[in-house]
Amino acid sequence: TVPYYTISILNIDDVQSSQKYLIKRREQLSHQIRPADQWPLFDFQITRFISDDDYKIRLHFGFDALIVDFWSTNLVLHELNQLYSNLNVILVELKLSYRDYILAEQQWKHTTIYSNDRQYWISRLKSFPSGPNLPLQCLPNEIHVQRHCNTRTVLDQSLWQKLRERITDH
Repeated sequence: TVPYYTISILNIDDVQSSQKYLIKRREQLSHQIRPADQWPLFDFQITRFISDDDYKIRLHFGFDALIVDFWSTNLVLHELNQLYSNLNVILVELKLSYRDYILAEQQWKHTTIYSNDRQYWISRLKSFPSGPNLPLQCLPNEIHVQRHCNTRTVLDQSLWQKLRERITDH
């Protein structure tokens, strides 16, 4: 069993402090690295702040990629959106447990189709090309602190066309 999880709540009553805090908090939470051997591998926090002479609430949350997948993350976000849009909404209760899933997965591994698929992909491994040799700014063992950042750019039409041509070759 795991301990009961408590969502921390912070109240900020000063408009200028709240905006600075929200920016700083997002920056901190965006770069968390959670130890994989320590619970929890997720985080939910609430900041209650004043904006335009009214109180607002911001939910901060993060999940370690070890415990979520894209589909599950979308499901959680969808359910949070439902609750946000309608506090009286009743979410559908799951009929299956995690235990049910594990048992079904174990049974699946004893089927003929699973064995055939597994054998097919194992035999194909030998013919897979190696990964791309990408240019690196430094050697991986020289990285001591990892930091995620979002980067965005727009490619001009000629560069985009060259990239598309190169991709289709692979």
